[in-house]
Amino acid sequence: MPLELPGLYYDHERKRYFPISSRLRASGAPGGSSHSSLPPSRDTSSRENSSEDIPVSRIHMKRRTGLWRAQGGLNGLPAYSERDRTLHQIQCIYLAQTSRLQQERIPVYAPIRSFCRAILNGQAHTFIGDSAGWLYSGGESLNEDDWSVDFNLHPDSQVGVTDVLESYSRTSLLTFNNFYDVRSSHLRGDSLVIGAERKALYFPDVSVPTFESLYTHSDVFSVHHDEHLVYAGVRNGSVLRFDLRVAKYGDHLFEERFKGRSRSSVLRLDVVRDTQLLLSHMNGMLATYDLRFTKGNRPLVHFSGHVNTLTEHLGLAVDPLQTFVFAAGQDCVIRGWSLRTGERLAASPLSLDRDASATMETFPPTSLLTTVFKDAVAAIQITEERDGDVCLWATSAGMLYKYYLSQMS
Repeated sequence: MPLELPGLYYDHERKRYFPISSRLRASGAPGGSSHSSLPPSRDTSSRENSSEDIPVSRIHMKRRTGLWRAQGGLNGLPAYSERDRTLHQIQCIYLAQTSRLQQERIPVYAPIRSFCRAILNGQAHTFIGDSAGWLYSGGESLNEDDWSVDFNLHPDSQVGVTDVLESYSRTSLLTFNNFYDVRSSHLRGDSLVIGAERKALYFPDVSVPTFESLYTHSDVFSVHHDEHLVYAGVRNGSVLRFDLRVAKYGDHLFEERFKGRSRSSVLRLDVVRDTQLLLSHMNGMLATYDLRFTKGNRPLVHFSGHVNTLTEHLGLAVDPLQTFVFAAGQDCVIRGWSLRTGERLAASPLSLDRDASATMETFPPTSLLTTVFKDAVAAIQITEERDGDVCLWATSAGMLYKYYLSQMS
């Protein structure tokens, strides 16, 4: 006698357990047989017979990832995980086809080193800093006449712009007499973290000239401020995490990742997907690490193909949904990867017949992932515009490029 299991019924003919829900759908009433008493329709029987005659090779062929196959087969996927995976594949394909472009030469005195765009009170504000110490501001459009020169910090300094205050009508000028080599900063609300020589500086409020020193004993190349935590990437390759509520000295994270290999400076770090730390090193290593297991040495995801050996100023950005990462290489090419799988976004097939050394002037416009810029791409930012478009902004020398992601020209 078969056992009575909750939610299941036993089919004596097939000698198996099945969900009760499937029995109700087949019989139309509870307690009925698992097979309907009505004969199968002509269409149903023909579909069953045709599915039995399909060879296995053709079934596998239908599962190959293609844009039209992925879109057409989306409704037939039974599990949420499969639908989500297919949607992600569609996103990857569309991003790889990006070629819609708007570009403008900015009236700067020196090559652009930093870029920031923000939407405040429904208005778009754009800021640029160059390698000669000048700060520029612009509005919605990219027209050359819309840019203005705000001020110069120092003719030998480089201006870095990271974020915009919500009440940016006021200007705060911070002067340092005993701190040198300011290479990075992160503005979060009204608080600011600056990376300097052998330490990081934490300002609880940029309008108040008081700060706290966070000692790293190596020059700080990159910083990230996440509520009560401050992350610092330094010249010798170490990553330190400071808890602002506890002490001035930080904990070293993922120190064993250089075991058996030479150390390399941490140029960029960002916290993504809540529990992952994205690290970009000067030797070209680009990977994410799990912040829940900081003693490990294995990356969570490694993004292969990033090119760098000695360039410090290279753009890197994560999309607003923290699903993709784009990084500029030393070879003046922008590459993209999936943060979920680590797979590199394939270059658009429409651009494969073009010369690999094609520049903007040779083939305007061209695919985002196949363009070889004339100069290093020093800054990248991905924004969601007021009209809903997601755009990738990139700067190279004195040029500003605006790519409309997933759109073709």
